[in-house]
Amino acid sequence: MRILYDYQMFSTQRFGGITKYFCEIFKRIMNEHEVSLSVLISDNYYLEAEKNLFKTKNILPGNNFMGKRMINNKIALLNKIYSRHKILNYEYDVLHPTFYDSYFLQLRKKPFVITVHDLTLFKLNYNTQSDLHWKDNMRKIIKKASKIISVSQNTKSDLVNILGISCDKIDVIYHGYNRRS
Repeated sequence: MRILYDYQMFSTQRFGGITKYFCEIFKRIMNEHEVSLSVLISDNYYLEAEKNLFKTKNILPGNNFMGKRMINNKIALLNKIYSRHKILNYEYDVLHPTFYDSYFLQLRKKPFVITVHDLTLFKLNYNTQSDLHWKDNMRKIIKKASKIISVSQNTKSDLVNILGISCDKIDVIYHGYNRRS
């Protein structure tokens, strides 16, 4: 099976649980599946640690500098353009977006699966303009997904009770951990 992962979290997180989660998935399924990541440039720590797995580049110094935020925004845009290209032209079987930007919905040719870590935005009633935008995107993407990976039974219950998702569409896959030797 050929699985395409998009750019979203790898363009925004230097460190973080979500990008660590995806890098661990990549390492564990690459022997059985073809994995493609639509990221050209990233300063994500976990991609850097696994640079032999992907052909991404890190052109930014690790420390903060004036203008880094603007450059990161430009890099995210470049990665989004590349991701659009991959979704339209790469022969994949399943798309697995890494976040809730709905840019891919009109582009995809195949089914997609989404991982839902929690529904905090819905449970705590965040209502800023930005929060309402992301809630709308989350709802739209989750409802259109072919399959949903929930990281806990509690999140699965929230998906059913808050968004009205069918239990049959959700698989619970708990996060693992890396044992240090």
